Amino acid sequence: MGVDRETEVIGLLYDATLGYVAWSDVGRRLTSFFDGATFTLTTQGTPDSPVDIVDMQGMTPKVVELYCAHYYEVDPWRMAAIERRVFDRAVLGTDLVSDLDWQNSRVYSELIRPHTDVFHGVMASGTLPGGGVYAFGIHRGRRTAPFERTTAEMLQRLLPHIGRALQVRARLGAVHGAGIAAAAALDRLPFGVVQLSAAGRLVTANRAALAM
Repeated sequence: MGVDRETEVIGLLYDATLGYVAWSDVGRRLTSFFDGATFTLTTQGTPDSPVDIVDMQGMTPKVVELYCAHYYEVDPWRMAAIERRVFDRAVLGTDLVSDLDWQNSRVYSELIRPHTDVFHGVMASGTLPGGGVYAFGIHRGRRTAPFERTTAEMLQRLLPHIGRALQVRARLGAVHGAGIAAAAALDRLPFGVVQLSAAGRLVTANRAALAM
């Protein structure tokens, strides 16, 4: 991936953060750039919070659902990164788990092999503010060539931008959620509430005010 293509990916990351393109566009582009077959990008605000699927490519919705419900917590790549504290560093799958251990894992034998045969990977587990983490991975099937070390080096250059884009995404999501909650609270009031701009124009109004 040359400099121009790296710049293109970085721009796409921030475009997705601001809502100009879908995160699925980012996933498809990254999968193509790294010559992968599948792509995963997830975040988790705290160890006890639900997994937020930012995007997954090359997997059916059913596989994604099963992975999050039954296999996310026992994914050997993920577990090895957490146990060894391999954070904010792009690695190959074999840096974390041997091919034999991956092949013999529950997630591979029960879910991956029958559906996608993800075997080779280049990935990163990154930290987010407030104790959150994200997991990024691009994968190839068992019968294809494994990723080279240079691929991990290319991904490493993108990690600061991936992390910042996900931080902004989380903050914008929190602001949006707070706005929805505030609007719902105002709508429960029995009297009208309006917000005006400095020029006297109507900005927002609750349900009672609109009914007037």
